[in-house]
Amino acid sequence: MIIVENQSSPLISGKYLIDEVKSTLKKMNKKINFVNNNSVKNKKKYLDTHSASLFWLISIGFLENKLKTNIICILKKLSSSYKNYNKICLTVSDIKFAEEIKSLFANKIVITLLTDPRNPNILKPPLIPGILFIGTSKYIEQEEHSGAAYLPEKESLAGKRIAKIFSRLYDKKDIPLFGVIGLPQKAMIEINRSCNLKCALCPVGNSQAKKLPQMNTFLFKSIIDTIAPYVWKVKLYNYGEPLLHENLPNFIKYTKDSGIEFLEISTNGILLNKDLGEKLIDTHLDYLRISIDGINQETYAKYRHGGFVDIVWENLQKFRKLRDSMGQKFPIIEVQCLATCYTENIIDELKIKAINAGSDRFRVKTFNAYMSGENKSKEGKCFLPKNKSLSRYKDYSNLKYKNKFKLQTCKWPFERLVILSDCTIVPCCYDFNGQYVLGSIYDKIENNQNDWWWTNERQKFINRINESPNSVKMCTRCPVGVPCLAVNNNKNL
Repeated sequence: MIIVENQSSPLISGKYLIDEVKSTLKKMNKKINFVNNNSVKNKKKYLDTHSASLFWLISIGFLENKLKTNIICILKKLSSSYKNYNKICLTVSDIKFAEEIKSLFANKIVITLLTDPRNPNILKPPLIPGILFIGTSKYIEQEEHSGAAYLPEKESLAGKRIAKIFSRLYDKKDIPLFGVIGLPQKAMIEINRSCNLKCALCPVGNSQAKKLPQMNTFLFKSIIDTIAPYVWKVKLYNYGEPLLHENLPNFIKYTKDSGIEFLEISTNGILLNKDLGEKLIDTHLDYLRISIDGINQETYAKYRHGGFVDIVWENLQKFRKLRDSMGQKFPIIEVQCLATCYTENIIDELKIKAINAGSDRFRVKTFNAYMSGENKSKEGKCFLPKNKSLSRYKDYSNLKYKNKFKLQTCKWPFERLVILSDCTIVPCCYDFNGQYVLGSIYDKIENNQNDWWWTNERQKFINRINESPNSVKMCTRCPVGVPCLAVNNNKNL
């Protein structure tokens, strides 16, 4: 239970912030209710009744002395009357006042510092540990912290970070002192680089990608231990087939047990047999994406070389029946189809077949002619659909993107940790060969270092794409984001 206090003087856009917290908790599958403090008539009785699952979010804008006094009085009452209950979460826009709160209430209040990494003045961890601080929509003018905490209006990262804090409180896990917005909220961890197929434009399938070793258990657990206090969503894939890793079920279970709220894998489905299916369902995996690009073998084999589509459809049906027989609703099953010249006329038929076979969702993904880099783009053009409404490109001759698939800024270097199977950290999924290395989490683990995120390499890369984005070749062929035409569930059929 979260009680929202003092929303008459909201932080940033108070309602927007709370909505973002709620939305993120829903994505995390956390059933935490919100109650506005003003709607609680008998507060003491209510707190006594719901004390076992109670969090406080006090959301405040600019503070006057009278309001500060009132807040301290409220916190004193809470910390004395309900000292054995869950901790209080406080958000304020005054660092000195936050330090005063910290000195008065010590460990009775959850206090972490939130800062915005996109402010060019703050490409470092925060100076003050232990304060849950969210800036308002203007710079905080103080000598020692000028420009150190800035969140634009309607900034979603603050809500996501607060949701992560509440989630860990809910699961009775430790809250990190450095729970900053500047640390990643999502991670893509490549546990295996090899594959059982040779898909035409996949850099692993056509040998454009370097051969890398599988990630071992020690390194994987060390990575999860490092990121679990901050990251809420993990994808255990990048390039390669994750089902080929014999420890995949153990990896998923360890990740979920560590407090990662949402875990997803993507597979070609060939190896999804009953034994592995049972293990995956038991791990509480959240999302399973299966790539199927054809109804018959002739269409399927145009892109997915070495696979057998009948096996994939059969495995999908059996997995759904298995999930139902085990009385589970997760993982959510999604079938993904690439929009190519071979599939463009059968997409509706594919969607119906996928839903009937047991998929919860159906996704059409636009084809990336640059998936294996520029030297394979000519081959990539051969797969583009004739119907340009199914493509991310408006001009096939020079592969120019449509405006609707462009975003103004790239969030990957700021929000997402991408780790190749050899523990190399790269900016995004486009960098499959580690052309722009931002560090190695292996080195950090071996040397017991904490600067695994804001490395000098990451800061230099961010400065480079800010100052001259065209100087990074892979960025010039990226539309920013994952162009997806639709994700449909069975209710839409």
